[in-house]
Amino acid sequence: MKLSAWGATLLLAQTVVGVKNLNWRNFKKRQSDDSSETYPDVPTYNFTIPVDHFDTSNKDTYDNRFFVNDTYYKTGGPVILYDFGEGGVSPDTAADSIAEYSSISAPLRLAAKVGGVVIGWEHRYYGYSRPVPMNDYTGLPLAGAAGYQYLTADQALEDVAYFANNLNTTDLPLNDVIKSTEKLDPYHTPWIFIGGSYPGMRAAWARLMHPEIFYASWASSAPVETQADGSIYYNPIVRSLPQNCTNDIEAAIKYVDDTITSGSKSAVRDVFAGTYLATNEYATYSSINEAFLSTPFELGSNLTYALAFDSYYQSYGPVHTTQFFCDWMESFDVDAYLSESSDTETLTDQYAVLFGNAGDAVPSKKGIAAANDNDGSLAFAAMLFGIVNGRSSFYDWTDTLPSGSSETFTEAVDGLSWSWQTLNEMGYYQGSNASNPIKAVSKFYNVTSFRELYVEDQIFPEFKDSSFPAQLNNSYLLDLGGWDMKASNVMFTNGEFDPWRSFSVSSEETAEGASIRNMTKKVPECNKLPSGTDVFGIVYPGAVHAEDLSTYSFSRGSIEETSPLDQGLALFLKAWDTWSPCFNQSRDDIRNQKGVDGNGNDADGSSSDDDEDSDNGENSASRVGSLSVISVVVGVISAMYAIM
Repeated sequence: MKLSAWGATLLLAQTVVGVKNLNWRNFKKRQSDDSSETYPDVPTYNFTIPVDHFDTSNKDTYDNRFFVNDTYYKTGGPVILYDFGEGGVSPDTAADSIAEYSSISAPLRLAAKVGGVVIGWEHRYYGYSRPVPMNDYTGLPLAGAAGYQYLTADQALEDVAYFANNLNTTDLPLNDVIKSTEKLDPYHTPWIFIGGSYPGMRAAWARLMHPEIFYASWASSAPVETQADGSIYYNPIVRSLPQNCTNDIEAAIKYVDDTITSGSKSAVRDVFAGTYLATNEYATYSSINEAFLSTPFELGSNLTYALAFDSYYQSYGPVHTTQFFCDWMESFDVDAYLSESSDTETLTDQYAVLFGNAGDAVPSKKGIAAANDNDGSLAFAAMLFGIVNGRSSFYDWTDTLPSGSSETFTEAVDGLSWSWQTLNEMGYYQGSNASNPIKAVSKFYNVTSFRELYVEDQIFPEFKDSSFPAQLNNSYLLDLGGWDMKASNVMFTNGEFDPWRSFSVSSEETAEGASIRNMTKKVPECNKLPSGTDVFGIVYPGAVHAEDLSTYSFSRGSIEETSPLDQGLALFLKAWDTWSPCFNQSRDDIRNQKGVDGNGNDADGSSSDDDEDSDNGENSASRVGSLSVISVVVGVISAMYAIM
């Protein structure tokens, strides 16, 4: 089944980019008119990396980009590896994230406190870090689907492990403070991995997979429970809404689903026409016939705008997105609408009345549907009104933000690379699922249809179905713990209303199998697991996605006086005071490179000062559950690196 042109565009905007933009770093302000704008100088380097870390017969290499800010470095300070994740690194991205061009940066603030050097890492297959030749126009590997064979989570984790082990073999001539990298390997210097979203997952995984290399991690908004069913993405959004707004969204969605399933032709026509006009900002009354070229799947996708605002919700928070929508929706004047629409003769006139509503009614406590004999059609009309006016209010607000760069350079490559990862290992298909107790998304926009349409028709139409696995190849990632992940020397943080919290260690999705775990600010001993099922870290009240890694000039979601960044930084520094003295505690000089005396990867399997032991004797670098074969191979390879 092929989507119409405009439907395909909206699907890409709300799903591909929506998933990719679990990456908070991709927030872009409106484009500046100043084409000569300059950024802080963040030296850029290339590092030669094996294309395949697991096939020793493959000798191919490629250049992976990294960025270095040594402003605050003092001899003996840690290396702070900041992972850019699923997006290429443009000059403004590097300047923002590790040089505080237009925001306060958590990794740089940490560096200032501990005398560290910040290294920004570009992920393989993103930006210009390419193990295989890519077509910048199509975004695809020149070799087709086979070109993606090296784009896996474990290959990418081995990249940073290899880099950490071999940084001391290169120089940093563009930097002013660091004169020699000789002592910057993970045996002389502690490495701290910081990331938010997918990079947050990588921060936690890196500590679990390579405790001998990455001594500590700050994993922000890390959706470590990889799964195909991404329907629970919307649940934290719904929890952030006023109850009357939630009631009306669910009533409107039920009305849409029931109408498409068994409604009259005129009612079905009205649903498709209204959704088209409300969700396609370039729609006109003269183009309304295009509404009937779309599918129920597209219609359901388009209506998720009320919740996700094309994924801007997770970046800006409810106050700048869904609150606009809910305020307009609940102020819809039902009496005026019914009175004025009763005299309309055409579909155009009908919607002119709807969108011309004054929107000045007093909101009811339980919502519009409940106040009108549970009439879902009125909730649907109010929902369309809320989408149109909520979007307008959102644009008015973004116009007040400082101008900045919206520079693009490898978006085609980046978008398809992340799509490939989601289709093969990550999942998170943000459709609906009948098992989800929250019914805010149409049943026609469901997880199963999402994958079929996403894979077969839209994203990779050039590739055969056999190019994709029938199911996600994510068992080795789930072996690392998922919702039940336990790790030493790792701080996990989340926003209360971050959509990706649903897949994190602080998930509330018990209906889908998550356990409610206690988030504690009590710092565990160095290299020790938190007690029981506790998770060391913070859930920031009101906050959204990775809100603690950067602070902008506007409020995003947090409702507390102290910003998430300041809270997270203070807690990590407190933990660092406890953890850092244990680094090389049993050695006079360096972490042992021979796999003895306890570097967390002992050759004989015994443990010592730097080991990941717990009260029950379990190594905290192990997964919850049995290790997969791939993970064992990774461990063996990391041991090989440790003795190189």
